[in-house]
Amino acid sequence: MAGEASTSKTFPPTTNLQKFEMISTVTLCCAANEHVKRIERRIRLIKERNRCYWVNLPYTKASKVMIDENLFDINEWLNAYSKNGILRK
Repeated sequence: MAGEASTSKTFPPTTNLQKFEMISTVTLCCAANEHVKRIERRIRLIKERNRCYWVNLPYTKASKVMIDENLFDINEWLNAYSKNGILRK
């Protein structure tokens, strides 16, 4: 019995179709050169946060790794909070 898996505490198997149906995603299509205000605001916010970060550092140049990690960190913190300001867990 030590090598056997307990079937009473496992979840029922799901197919790929059932997993896909559980994901509720809305895809919005837009034309080329169309302005999407929500996306443009998000890009502007990330750029502002990026500038605020680099202005306080003593470096005149930054490596690509530092820039990439900074942008990753900014996105991670922005995604950690919902619209009402409560930290997601």
